[in-house]
Amino acid sequence: MAKLTKHILSDRDAIKRATGAYEKFVVERTDGSHLPGGKHCGCQYFVLDVTHDPLAKVALKAYARACAKAYPQLSKDLAMAAVTGHLDYSPTPPALAKSSPKN
Repeated sequence: MAKLTKHILSDRDAIKRATGAYEKFVVERTDGSHLPGGKHCGCQYFVLDVTHDPLAKVALKAYARACAKAYPQLSKDLAMAAVTGHLDYSPTPPALAKSSPKN
């Protein structure tokens, strides 16, 4: 039985390695700008599994370096995620929370 399971898992891995880009996730923006008429309607996104994919850490480090001047806080957050394997999201970005009117 163990050989059969190992064979099935290796077949799945082979299929994953042979598969190129394909639609695996549906991404919606929390601000609704992905909806028809919104700025991000029709945009494409590439999703990384920060927790399990060891290659995601390499990508996070590269993106952190690339965005350091324009987005220093994002750069710090991504660099930390590359080390910890975990992204800490705040429910509302601090800059937006400060500018939002109080209800």
